[in-house]
Parts: sequence; C-alpha cells; structure tokens
Amino acid sequence: HMFMTRPWVQVNGKRYSLSDCVIGLDSHGIDVSDYLVEPAIADYIRDIDGAKGKIKKEFQGVFEKLQVKRSIADLPISKIYEILNYLPTVEGSEEFARSVYNEIVNRSDLELSEADCECEEYKKYMQDGKILTNNGFQPASESYYLDGKDVCDKIAKTYNLISIPKKRSRTRIKQLFGVEHLVLIGTIVGTPIIHPENSWFTLDFRQFRFLAFTYRLGVVADIRREAKLFRDLEIIICSEIKAEYKTEKDEKSQEIELDDYEYILDGKATYYLKVPVDMEHRDMIHNMQLASAVANVFSSYLDVSDLVQKYRELYYAGTKD
Repeated sequence: HMFMTRPWVQVNGKRYSLSDCVIGLDSHGIDVSDYLVEPAIADYIRDIDGAKGKIKKEFQGVFEKLQVKRSIADLPISKIYEILNYLPTVEGSEEFARSVYNEIVNRSDLELSEADCECEEYKKYMQDGKILTNNGFQPASESYYLDGKDVCDKIAKTYNLISIPKKRSRTRIKQLFGVEHLVLIGTIVGTPIIHPENSWFTLDFRQFRFLAFTYRLGVVADIRREAKLFRDLEIIICSEIKAEYKTEKDEKSQEIELDDYEYILDGKATYYLKVPVDMEHRDMIHNMQLASAVANVFSSYLDVSDLVQKYRELYYAGTKD
C-alpha cells in the first residue's frame, strides 16, 4: 500500500523511482547513485518485530511484485546502455564492468528489438562507446571477442580483447557490445625442442589427468564422451616453441617465440607448453606457474573456466616425485 501511494524509495536522503532500483545491487565500491540504487530494505523493516531475515525476504518479494529487478540485465535497454556509457568515465570501475557484462551475456533471453536499437543510449554506445578490455577501456569499434584461450599473451596483448564468458553467439555479442569476433589461427613453426624432463612430466600429467576427470563426474551428461576427451588430451613440455598467428583477414602472419608457461594447440588435443630450459622435474613439483599453465590448458580444452582454480590447486598439490 505504501508504494501505491508513493511510487518511489528514499536512499541516503534522495528519492528514486522504483524503476531505478535493483535488489542486491553490488557496484563494487563505485558511485552509481545517479543511475541506480539498491532499495534500503533495512530502513523499512527496522521497527518491525520478528525475524529480520524472513521479513527482509518478504519485502524483497514485495519489491519484485512492483517490478523492481534483481539484475541490471533485467532493466530497460535505455538504462542498461546508460550504465555502459557511464562505466568508462569512472576510475576503478573495472570489477563492476565485468559484473555488468556477465549479467548481460548470461541473460539468454535478452534480445534487442528494432525499437531498442533506436534508443539514444544504445546509439550513443554503438557510435562512440568504450568497453573494458585486456588493455583497459577501449572503443568498442576497436575491440574484439576471442572465443577461447589458445592464443599466447604476446599475441593477445596486441588486440583489445573483451572479457566475457566463452562459447557465445558472435552475432549476439556484436549486437550487444558492438565488438567483432576475433579469429586467430595459430600454427607451430618448425619443430619444437622437447624439454629434457618431458618423459617425467608425461607420466605425472597422466596421473593428474585421472584425478582431474573425477571433477567432471556427475557434472556432464555424456560421461563416456568426457572420458575420451580426457584420454586424448596430452601436454608436451618444450624448451623452445616458435609459432605464427594471423587473423582470417591477414595476409601475413606474426611469428613469435613463446614465453615460459605459454602454450599452443596442435591438432585437436595436443598442447605444446613452454617451460624454462633449466627446469628439472623436482622444480616442477609444487610449482604454481606450471600448475596455472596446466589448469589453463584444461580450461581451454574443456571450456570449463569455472574449474581453473580447482585444477590449479589440484595439480599444485598432486604432483609427486
């Protein structure tokens, strides 16, 4: 009844329309009060007797019935792009920007209509908006979406790459963020120099591969297919790897020598991983850089970025003499 007669909320002494409210809003410490606010539910329930947690949930339900959203991605398109245009102007907004991008991408039913694409905020973003990349906020028209992590950092850093979940529709990413999909073709140049400790590493990796597989039990539907993927995966460590990369449009390739702990995919399931030439197998035990590289290979191969930390910790703890 309160909001039927007063369709606004007051937060920190300022009135906000209910359409500017997001339940559970986390702006990661940056000021978005000119655009969005989290309803101060604690103020409404302060003088109500009873279990505060239960009462808070009831009030959240009331706000939802009044069309207050739980995600920025559920807001009107004009509001979403107003936020996207605002983010690059604020120092320290990177973490919040990543969160906003993920919310937008993960809302699978978010499709822009012709009318949405005609709103001023959207057109402003598409004309001169910026997006967070590996090189900071850059013009969306000069940025790219890279689907996967099969490209070494030396090459990746030469492009403005946005950070969003993998395996998304290229057309949808283009429409939402105005960035093109970057297709980089990487090939090994010559013959990599196999590391002296590769035999030891291969035995150790195959033991680890079995342990890593157990994390997929109960997660994937086709366990036989997953088991085959794990059996096929190999990592060959090398002391020297040369590679060349080019886009689909490039006539010439960029040739480079991979840095330590960078890797390249050869074929469908074999990765060549560069490690220091003087590294002995005892140096590989409990080596966080090597563990991170192995985890990243799994992330790239299986497209399971949410397991990178677990695989890194598992390999770091699980290697043996």
